[in-house]
Amino acid sequence: MKIEGKERISHSAERVFTALRDKTHELVSFMPNIDAMEVVERDDAPPLTTMLNKWRGANSDVPRIIRPFVSTDLLSWFDKAIWNEDDLICNWQLESITENKVFTCIGSTTMRNDGEGSTFVIDADLRINADQVPGITKFLARKVRGPLDRFIASTLRPNLTKTAHAVQDYLDAQ
Repeated sequence: MKIEGKERISHSAERVFTALRDKTHELVSFMPNIDAMEVVERDDAPPLTTMLNKWRGANSDVPRIIRPFVSTDLLSWFDKAIWNEDDLICNWQLESITENKVFTCIGSTTMRNDGEGSTFVIDADLRINADQVPGITKFLARKVRGPLDRFIASTLRPNLTKTAHAVQDYLDAQ
């Protein structure tokens, strides 16, 4: 499933990039459906910064049909990211923290100057493996695949694009 988004921000691409890379833990309070974020690893070798973050989504929006199968682990994921300061781009891969990889999402976030501000661009590909959800048989996976796809996409898509709004609010407050 393709996930794309573009948002305008009234701050320079360089400031947006730096805030996203270095202040993400401070941005979490502005992000919808996110309970927590933890930096697990970080390696700075300018112009590249490699990071591994662990995220936990909120369970408040889980559809009733899949609630019995949704654990905290299913609402959590690892974010492996390579930030390139020269090109103002972050290439990343999101994976569920469960060993059976319920989903993966591979994409990039690019910040581009555009006059008096910048544009925040997300381009990603989401893959969901409903038959890998613990407790769901292959037969049941066919039944819940649609709601599960929509739930995960509806959780990731706004969090990916609304990250731009969180950066805007954060930088406005500085």
